[in-house]
Amino acid sequence: MGWTALHQHAPLLARIRASLRRWLQDGTLAPGQNLDERKLAHRLEVSRTPVREAILLLAGEGLVVPRADGGYRAAPMSGEEAADLFRLLGEIESRALFRAAPYGALGLARLEELDAARVTAQTAAERLAMDRRWHHHLLPAHRIGGVCRAELDRLEGMAARYQLALLSVADDDHALVDPVLEHRAMVDDLLSDRVARAAVRLERHWLTGAAAAAERWPSSRPRGGAIDPAAA
Repeated sequence: MGWTALHQHAPLLARIRASLRRWLQDGTLAPGQNLDERKLAHRLEVSRTPVREAILLLAGEGLVVPRADGGYRAAPMSGEEAADLFRLLGEIESRALFRAAPYGALGLARLEELDAARVTAQTAAERLAMDRRWHHHLLPAHRIGGVCRAELDRLEGMAARYQLALLSVADDDHALVDPVLEHRAMVDDLLSDRVARAAVRLERHWLTGAAAAAERWPSSRPRGGAIDPAAA
């Protein structure tokens, strides 16, 4: 493929990858569902080649897994995976917070604006999108480093389908600790330069999500026993 053709192909592949990722995260492509390249290509109105390439990239993100016959299926969901993801996010984010600090008043004000937008969001997907933007603004690449930010993005992409599933079964988000209340407490801590306290809140927030996942998928218990976020 020549440079011009490759340059034109890249935006198409990115769009297909984004569409498939969204369907995998919101359950349109259900956990364990076989991925039919022909049907997906027809639905997306593209050829099968970029669909196949997008699926291979999503396998690298952990959202699809190979089948014995050479095809792929949507990755199954389990309490173990959810707990591992939430625990890792909590550990990495809480450590990265020390690298990102100190915060200025303007940056913290932006966090409050994102929380206000989350309160008015109408759907679980919109609330999750606002929540992810909050975390990105809290821990941007220029503060914590590109490698750390990229790893957080990868883990967040894998965790998104669990978060959406939890949010979708609780209209008032009681399946998880209210993120807005948690966020406001963290902002208050950062305003007072209590970074260590904010880091504890941040990790505990993710551990609460891990505990909620263990309840949502009770057939798969996290390794190491039950999770007690209060003990964090």
